[in-house]
Amino acid sequence: MIYPGHCHCGAIGFRFETALPVHAWSIRICECEFCRAHGALYTADPAGRVAFNAQIGNRPRRYLFASRTADFLFCENCGVYLGAMTEISGRYFAVLNVNTMRLADLPRPAHRSFEGESVEHRQERRQRTWTLVVNPL
Repeated sequence: MIYPGHCHCGAIGFRFETALPVHAWSIRICECEFCRAHGALYTADPAGRVAFNAQIGNRPRRYLFASRTADFLFCENCGVYLGAMTEISGRYFAVLNVNTMRLADLPRPAHRSFEGESVEHRQERRQRTWTLVVNPL
């Protein structure tokens, strides 16, 4: 199945490809200050793929914070937060903000805290649990 997601104005989006039905997705709430402030709900499928897209002349605004190991992607026009992307060993991986998709029947989110996680462990976890990006913006 392919699930589209996009910012409010439609300038930046993605197509999330996963064999998992929505009710089987792992939905997470990160406990960090940034994610709480944005009300993000995350999902990823390590067996899936995501393709980002942008209208001509539009690119996501990237924000780095804390460990500076991932780009947090925002639309420059409407300010919507789409998710985060990281490069590891020449490959890109992403976690997606499900609030940018129109979905019903989402499972109950699990709260996660990654405070105190080393950069090495963080990158290993992301490579293992995030979704492969097939065309990074």
